[in-house]
Amino acid sequence: MKGVAKGVVLAAGKGVRMRELTTHFSKPLLPVANKPVLGWTLEALHAAGVRDVLLVVGHRREQVRRAIGDGAAFGLRVQYVEQPRMRGTGEAAMCARDFTGDEPFILAFGDILTPPLNFTVLVREFDRHRPDAVLTTRRVNDPCGGAAVYVKDGVVTRIIEKPPKGTSTTPFDNAGIFVFTPVIYELLERVGVSPRGEYELTDALHTLAQKRAALRAVELTDFWSNITSPEELLRANRRMLAHLRAMGRLPDVIGLHHLAVADDTAAWGDCVTGENVSLGPGSAVGDNAALTWAVLCEGASVGSRAIVEYAFLLPGAIVPDGAAVTGSPEEIKIVPRAAR
Repeated sequence: MKGVAKGVVLAAGKGVRMRELTTHFSKPLLPVANKPVLGWTLEALHAAGVRDVLLVVGHRREQVRRAIGDGAAFGLRVQYVEQPRMRGTGEAAMCARDFTGDEPFILAFGDILTPPLNFTVLVREFDRHRPDAVLTTRRVNDPCGGAAVYVKDGVVTRIIEKPPKGTSTTPFDNAGIFVFTPVIYELLERVGVSPRGEYELTDALHTLAQKRAALRAVELTDFWSNITSPEELLRANRRMLAHLRAMGRLPDVIGLHHLAVADDTAAWGDCVTGENVSLGPGSAVGDNAALTWAVLCEGASVGSRAIVEYAFLLPGAIVPDGAAVTGSPEEIKIVPRAAR
C-alpha cells in the first residue's frame, strides 16, 4: 500500500543561541503566527497523509506533552519517547525504531518551518520511486553551514557535511525533512559514533548516496526557516504570516500588513500596527501604541503611546505607557515576564 502513515519529529533540541527564549519555552513550542512551530509541523504531517506521530522529546518534555496532548486537535495520534542522551540526530532517530517498525515514515526536525505542501510533495516523490529514502533540499549561495547535496536527475550522488566555504559546486543544502524506510536504522548502526562523539544522520545518508538510486532528493518551494536565533524566529513569523495571507487564511484588514491576532486579544483605540506583528492570546495593546516586527506572547501587554519594534515579548511581559522597546534586524529585544 502506498502512502506514508507515520511521522517522527525530533523535538529534543535546546538551541544555544535561543537560551533567552528556551528558558521559558521548549524550542518547538516557540510561537510563529500564534501557533507553536511544532503545531505547524503537525498540521503539515496531517496534510501529507500521516496519522500516527512520535515526538522524540528532551528539554521541557512535559511542556510539550501539555501543549500537544494526544494529538487529537491536529487529527493525529501522538506518542512520546524521551531521548536518553543528546548524542546527535542519528541517535534521536533511533529512538523511533519500535514505533515505525517495517513501515516508511517522515522524519522532521522540530525547529524547521516550511509550508505543508512541501511535506506532500516529499511523500509523492517517495511513492513515485520507492527508494530507500528521500531528502529535501533548498537552494543557497553556499551550503557550507549545512550539508552540501549533489543531485543528478533527482538522485543524490554525494553529501558533504559542512564543506569548507567556497568549495561546493552544488547550490543544494540539506533541508532536514525526510522519508525513510527501515534501512536507515541498519545504516545508523553500521556508521557508529562520529569523531565528535555523536551518531550522525548525515553519515548514514552518505552511505545511501553511494548506492545507485537508493537516495532521492526533492527541492522545497516557498519559504524555509530553521529557528536557530531570536532574529530568525521573527523572520519565520513574517514568512508564515505572508504565506497565510496568500492562502487566504488571514483576514484582509485595511491598514494592517501581515498581522495575526488571537481571538481574545484586546487591541483597541488608534494603535498603529505595522509589518509582521503577532498578538497572542490574552495580549493587549493600548491607545496610540505603535508596533512593527513584534511578537506578543500570551498575556503580554503594550501600554498607550508605547513603541515596540523588532521585539519579542515573553508571556506576561509589560511595556509601560509611553515606553520604547526598539531592537533591530540584527538584534531582537526580548522583554521578560513582568515581576510579580
